[in-house]
Amino acid sequence: GRSPFASLKNSQFRWLYISNLAFFFAMMGQFVTRSWLAFEITDSAFALGMVNFAVAVPMLLVAPFGGVIADRVERRNLIVAGQVILLANEAAVLVLLIAGVLAFWHLLAVSFVMGCVFPFIMPARQAIVVNIVGKQGLVNAMALQMGAMNAARVVAPALAGFLIWAVGINWTYVVAIAFYLVALSTMSRVDRFWPEKVALPKSMFADIADGVRYVKGEAAVRTLLLFGLVPILLAMPFQSLLAVFAEDVWDVGSLGLGILNAAAGLGGLIGSGYVAIFGDTDRKLRLMMLSVLLFGSSLFL
Repeated sequence: GRSPFASLKNSQFRWLYISNLAFFFAMMGQFVTRSWLAFEITDSAFALGMVNFAVAVPMLLVAPFGGVIADRVERRNLIVAGQVILLANEAAVLVLLIAGVLAFWHLLAVSFVMGCVFPFIMPARQAIVVNIVGKQGLVNAMALQMGAMNAARVVAPALAGFLIWAVGINWTYVVAIAFYLVALSTMSRVDRFWPEKVALPKSMFADIADGVRYVKGEAAVRTLLLFGLVPILLAMPFQSLLAVFAEDVWDVGSLGLGILNAAAGLGGLIGSGYVAIFGDTDRKLRLMMLSVLLFGSSLFL
């Protein structure tokens, strides 16, 4: 059989993989750092919810355009541009922190920018994987990508929590910026890939309308979207409020907050591992329903 690391033999995919890993580390770590900072500044659970709301709303509104843009422009440069904006975002927070003038509205602004940029980066990343490894290497490459993302979901929050506790919030931002710089420098080693030319290109809105029509006509896709959205809509508020539990309820500080977020990532890692090994079954729908039920029960507890 094929090696589980077969795609990494491709040097282009290796650069992309390292870039993605560094990017995911920066992103997942920032989720903890920003939550901690928001709660430290305001001491308010509502304010904490607002910061995460400022990420989620533009993400939902911009998402339909992300894939359409990735089908129209050169993909590597789209990813690089997005990463430059996110790097500038974090650098701005660090400068405001050092100057001692960081206010709550600054966190809302950087969260909003992040929510606007992220939906453009992700579809371009997925598309560029196909460009690099081709259809035959896609399953292996995507499995490696998911592994990197889930590993970052476990390690990065714990690392961020530890850094806040050990060296303070400013140095934690320095580390996040370093991860973004690694992501940028390795992505710039990847070739540029233009989308395939379409005989009669449609407008962006026509493409989005096609997508909506397709979802309406396909019951299976509608079900998958529902199963994907419901846990996200329920989990986001819960995860964003972990800082309140860490600080006010259990008094475990930033270290505890990092571990709580890492535990959620570990659950994702175990779940994706199970799907990778046993996922090709006829009971996929039952497995998804059971997952959502277990998820709801755990929130209730």
